[in-house]
Amino acid sequence: MVFKNKWYILSAVLSLTVIFTAIMYANINGWYSGGQKTANGEVIARIDGKEITEKDFEMALWVEEQKYEFQLKKYEREKQHADENVLIPLPQRASPEQVLDRLIDNEVLYQEAKSQGLEVSYEEAKNYMEQVRKTTNDIMEGEIQVADREEFMESQKLIKQSIEKMGISEDEYWNRVVQAYQKSLAISRLKAKVLSSMPEEVRKDPEKVRLYFEQYAKDLRRKHKVEILKKDF
Repeated sequence: MVFKNKWYILSAVLSLTVIFTAIMYANINGWYSGGQKTANGEVIARIDGKEITEKDFEMALWVEEQKYEFQLKKYEREKQHADENVLIPLPQRASPEQVLDRLIDNEVLYQEAKSQGLEVSYEEAKNYMEQVRKTTNDIMEGEIQVADREEFMESQKLIKQSIEKMGISEDEYWNRVVQAYQKSLAISRLKAKVLSSMPEEVRKDPEKVRLYFEQYAKDLRRKHKVEILKKDF
């Protein structure tokens, strides 16, 4: 399976998107397991009956803000060391509408993955989590070298701060993100399947691949039942 490949594991450890998604789900999963869904569970969207609540949305906004601040710090570091003729793009903060769109697209992709029998079992996701955790520890201890160690250490500091904010142990944090990996790995399987079906000339061009997936997600929205119940933020 693709997610057993060591380079795939390493890319997951270093990917900001994966890191921030894991933090978000660790928060959401803990909130659900604590029985708090009814306390602030206004539904703002549904995908095939699966609800996205106000709390889910608030958590996604918080994660997006942390991600933006993280990227802004990286931008400042790179700007200090870059040649004055090198243009470094300034990170952009996503709007609430864009954040909700991402939540919806992610859920649509997951529902499609399930409909195609591409689900990932809890045990598979747990094994993946253990590989990610071991690789993370190996990098921390210097057994694996990465190109930007400063960025890696900053990301680990953020994870530690999030764990402290949630008031949980590191073990509990990693156990909570297993469900996030179940979803993200299922989506990865779907994307790999779609990618393999693309014409070769499209697969060779990253921009064409990006546009292809954008259109694919739009088409899926028409296939699956998507209801947006709140549009003003």
